[in-house]
Amino acid sequence: MLLNELELCGEFLEADERNFHCWNYRRFIVSALALVAATKTQDVSTEVSSKLDLDGSWPSVASNSGTSDRHMGPQLSTAGMKLSSPYSTAGTLDKALIDGEWEFTTQKIQFNFSNYSAFHYRSKLLPLVLPPSSPTNKYAYGDVLALAKSELEIIQNAIFTEPDDQTSWWYHHFIIHWADPRRHSLAESSSSNDCGNAPWDDEYLAFLEEDASTVRELIDMEDGRCKWGLLGLHMLLIAILKLKDNRGEGTEDVKSEACGCLRTLEEIDPDRAKRYTALKAALGC
Repeated sequence: MLLNELELCGEFLEADERNFHCWNYRRFIVSALALVAATKTQDVSTEVSSKLDLDGSWPSVASNSGTSDRHMGPQLSTAGMKLSSPYSTAGTLDKALIDGEWEFTTQKIQFNFSNYSAFHYRSKLLPLVLPPSSPTNKYAYGDVLALAKSELEIIQNAIFTEPDDQTSWWYHHFIIHWADPRRHSLAESSSSNDCGNAPWDDEYLAFLEEDASTVRELIDMEDGRCKWGLLGLHMLLIAILKLKDNRGEGTEDVKSEACGCLRTLEEIDPDRAKRYTALKAALGC
């Protein structure tokens, strides 16, 4: 029945690719399939599995008022249930299922770069398609960066096609921060850092600078007046500035460029000028 429901979701999203109700239900079906697999492998405790009612909702913890709300679930990870990676030896998620969902979002995004629901679902699948590099389920940062770079290829196709479409820019913002090594439980790096910097900083900094160069190219193509490109570049520059500042490197050129982005934004986006003015003040422009 669950597989039939998954197939129906595909048909509905073929007819209306941005129906967020159907996307939400599709995530529920995938999680329900994972729960079934987990129960069969006894990877989920009886207590947790018993929380799933026939209507597919999870009872939440009772509030101080004594009431108990309900919410739709499970959705890949919820209600105290932590689903393990399909690569784990006790994995509750079938790798073919997750790979199929990953490919499904790829097709939907390539068909329509404005499909925010597909990008959102993809963000939830990211940690499940990333294979751990050790028995402790820690990741190799090289794998994190490789996946982030492949996502940037999709994003760059989208932003160069339609620079003013905010959908791909929001996913761009997500990927840049997701790629930060501090957001992951990483396996120990085999490479040493002669400068005494935090592990993986060099790779992340190079990743940021490479992407900033691409965004600058887009802004130049738009005669320097691409709002979302300037916002994206400012975000990248702030991340670069923080990294370089932590490393004791010079940051004046980075700060100057970030201030320039904000000045241009004040001019081309007057409705939000006060926001940019506040950001300039915070940056010390």
